[in-house]
Amino acid sequence: MLGPVAPPVLWNLSASVPEGLYLRSGSAPAPGDLVAVCLPEDLSRFARERGYVSRGRCPGGAAPLLKRLAARAGQEVDHQDGSIWIDGRPLAVTTIRQLDRKGRPLPLARAFPYR
Repeated sequence: MLGPVAPPVLWNLSASVPEGLYLRSGSAPAPGDLVAVCLPEDLSRFARERGYVSRGRCPGGAAPLLKRLAARAGQEVDHQDGSIWIDGRPLAVTTIRQLDRKGRPLPLARAFPYR
């Protein structure tokens, strides 16, 4: 996540969630909530080079991503049959893409499974 220096609002222009201004909440996030996260620096540079994200203040120069939180600390996240599984159950609407919209291969961000 962005940490204590995150701005109180975030302007989203991506297609992953509706465009607009998002106000940061003071409460702890729960599964299903939108969270703003920075990619690891190497993935941030990769995403910027391919044009997936705009320039921002995250390590690697990318803007933070807005994504729905899927798991809490301690839960097991796995990749099976092209979908994400949490604690042995598939998420309802997930597909891990092998290629981006231009047909370029996409790397897996992490080794599975992990906690």
